[in-house]
Amino acid sequence: MRRARLINPGLTTQGGDYALHTVQRIDGDRPLLRSPRRRWPVSHQSLAVPLLWGHLGPIDPEEPTGDGALSCIMFTSTGIVRSESTQDLLERYEPYLQRCRDYITAELKALPETAVLVEYFKGGKMLRPLLVFVAASITGNEPRKMIKVAAGLELLHGASLIHDDIVDESGTRRGHPALHAQVGIGAALVLGDYLILRSFALLCETDTPYPERLLEVLQMVSRYAQQCCLGELHELLPSGRLDPEEEYFSIVHGKTASLFSAATSVPLILKGGTVSEIEALRTYGLHVGIAFQIQDDVLDLIGDPITMGKPVGNSLAKGRLLLPLIYLERHGSPAARREYHRMQQTDGSCHRWHAELVALLKEEGILDRVKASQDIHRALALEALNKIFLSRETASLAVLASYATTWYH
Repeated sequence: MRRARLINPGLTTQGGDYALHTVQRIDGDRPLLRSPRRRWPVSHQSLAVPLLWGHLGPIDPEEPTGDGALSCIMFTSTGIVRSESTQDLLERYEPYLQRCRDYITAELKALPETAVLVEYFKGGKMLRPLLVFVAASITGNEPRKMIKVAAGLELLHGASLIHDDIVDESGTRRGHPALHAQVGIGAALVLGDYLILRSFALLCETDTPYPERLLEVLQMVSRYAQQCCLGELHELLPSGRLDPEEEYFSIVHGKTASLFSAATSVPLILKGGTVSEIEALRTYGLHVGIAFQIQDDVLDLIGDPITMGKPVGNSLAKGRLLLPLIYLERHGSPAARREYHRMQQTDGSCHRWHAELVALLKEEGILDRVKASQDIHRALALEALNKIFLSRETASLAVLASYATTWYH
């Protein structure tokens, strides 16, 4: 079993304390990794780390966990909670996810004009509905009462994908022809607009013991939807005034992370959660969303189109800001940067030198840098969970932070 030790434990000697430490993984006496001053939960001089940090496993001498299961152990001053595995978590929430799919299907089949969308929503990871259901469980709310919220946010996400495919001129989505390839651009645009409006209608219909909170939810989701549109527009029309990395994260914050924040905070608002609780889950969703988009961008470079159900290399072909390419320009060797610039000047499609670029990114350690950036946002997501009551569902959100952002499922 892998172990770790605290290099500078400072005053933290009691199990349950949270503090900043330098952590060093060891195999025998040989140091392998040093992670400076991250926020780790500690138990005496042992370390408990969610398995989402692949280089450090959960340290639990009494009950070791195999590397094949995503789980975590959370220590606080009030106790210890060990989460279930990802597989168990998904199985537990699958009935609610299926009810959400069934609800969306019934919604779309109700009108002849929208029936074409049924197949469009049969696929997908349903991450946003899953976050809604787990966040609802934290408050003691029954996930089944959040079906309309989950369906509404999934419709909003679906609308953004329809518009994305039109803008990117993508021919496939989730292993099927893109909607605009089936019905034409005009009809696809109108269907996407309809899904946005219908998503807000479903939010209005949600049952809550605090009906006065519905207006707050609608205002917040409307704000996030606007951020999503502005993020997409910013990606299409980059200002060039910001540092490229700063501009990239500004885009990601709007186009992806905003909807993740809605999925995790809306259930708490509807249940009457405190300002600090709502802010904690909003922050958690924000950073999970950013880490998710980093993964998605990497997969657009190195992923398998069959597995992903969509073509790869679209963002590269469109000249979009991508974190691996930003880091290649910033941290790559002079020879690597020259080689990349040579590729860009090559006549023809970028698909001709796509494989060569991926090899260059790996040789220069750029993908490792990107992974480190992704880890930072997952760590910030987990740190936000420290601010809410420790429970089985809190630990489940820690597992979901890894599930949503691992590079391959």
